[in-house]
Amino acid sequence: DSLDEVQTKANQAEKTKSRLTMELEDTSIELDRVKNDLASMEKKQRKVDQMVSEWKAKYDQETAKNEGLVRELQKVSTDQMNLKNANGDLTDELEAVKRQVKSLQAENSELAEQLEGGGKQTHEIEKLRRKLEAENEE
Repeated sequence: DSLDEVQTKANQAEKTKSRLTMELEDTSIELDRVKNDLASMEKKQRKVDQMVSEWKAKYDQETAKNEGLVRELQKVSTDQMNLKNANGDLTDELEAVKRQVKSLQAENSELAEQLEGGGKQTHEIEKLRRKLEAENEE
């Protein structure tokens, strides 16, 4: 009996050994597959990291450009406001000059009329003087 029991236990141990050997081989195959998957994923992760790095560099570059454009826009806006104020001042000066020109034209016309009147009077006085001289000579 005891030999049969030992034989049975030996057979069971052999079966268990075979089963465990097969499980070990399956586990080794699964481990190799997982290692390959991990290597593939690590490679993909490096590519993603590289893309993220490139996009970050582009983002930083565009942010710097944007900041420069904002500063330039602020400067242009300030220049525009200054030019608008200067234009308003020049428009006011132009209106004042136009009023002055109009006033001077009116004064000039008035003086020209007076000069014409004075010229007529001078001419009339000259006529009268000649007439009187002519009368004196007679």
